[in-house]
Amino acid sequence: MSPEQMAAIIMFILLLALVISGVHLAFALMFIGLVFGLIFQGSSIFPMAMLQTFDIMESEILIAVPLFVFMGTILERSGIAEKVYQTLYELFGPVRGGLAIATIVTCTIFAACTGVIAATVTAMTLIAIPSMLKRKYSKSLASG
Repeated sequence: MSPEQMAAIIMFILLLALVISGVHLAFALMFIGLVFGLIFQGSSIFPMAMLQTFDIMESEILIAVPLFVFMGTILERSGIAEKVYQTLYELFGPVRGGLAIATIVTCTIFAACTGVIAATVTAMTLIAIPSMLKRKYSKSLASG
């Protein structure tokens, strides 16, 4: 087995151990990346990590995330989302779990249109959870 394959297996086992022990996934991935970067690249990993972080933060795609969250807030506050959910509730009323199915389809379409999963989750959370709770869906089902 090559050293790269062995390192990948060790990284995966370490990731599982960290996540199971309760470390948040983002911090576990950061820790593993820095440790193995130090092992394979030496101290040059720190400037590389810093530059990569700033490069990602300058991405023009991330500008859309707050705008989609803002759009979700506007839909929820203006009552448009409630009217949409009332229509979906009446349309899928006879089907058991119809509103939940409609929510999943809506989330899928919204995610495909935006391309940013974090924005979809945040916007649809603002829209879907209050409407589903109002129609007596359980909190565990409404929150996914």
